[in-house]
Amino acid sequence: MPSMDRKVKARHSRDEPDYARLAVDRVPSMLAYWDADQRCRFANNAYSTWFGVGPDWVVGRTMRELLGPDLYALNLPHIQGALAGEEQHFERMVPGPGGQHRHSLASYLPHRVDGRVAGFFVQVTEVTRLKETEAALQHEQTLRLHLEAHARELDALLRERGEMLDLIAHEVR
Repeated sequence: MPSMDRKVKARHSRDEPDYARLAVDRVPSMLAYWDADQRCRFANNAYSTWFGVGPDWVVGRTMRELLGPDLYALNLPHIQGALAGEEQHFERMVPGPGGQHRHSLASYLPHRVDGRVAGFFVQVTEVTRLKETEAALQHEQTLRLHLEAHARELDALLRERGEMLDLIAHEVR
């Protein structure tokens, strides 16, 4: 009877693909790990897609190199917060290749080792379609409120007209 260790090794042989890496690379959200020096140690394929760079370009770069000075400056308080051990959750417009801007929802999650923050995990999800839907619903809500107010005005005018017609009819009799 084979030992339990042999069964585990058989299930995770070198011939099998790295399913964890395959899964992480298929996720449309950007997933990464940045060390305490703000240098990328891991990034999934979404980073190269979002920023229009080669798949191996991100790993080893600093966050400032990836984001550029303007976006880096906007994110710096969140970076510093994560490196201080505080979870960060925020929304941001992220510029992409070709000048397109996308709404994003970001989380920076501190990684502690022996009581100190060694770096932080990043998850950034594009929420542009959600924001566009939210804006359309808000516009629709505004239109509905205007229509309801207009309907109330018309109703008041109709009541006033009815009262005037009743008064005229009474006078004619």
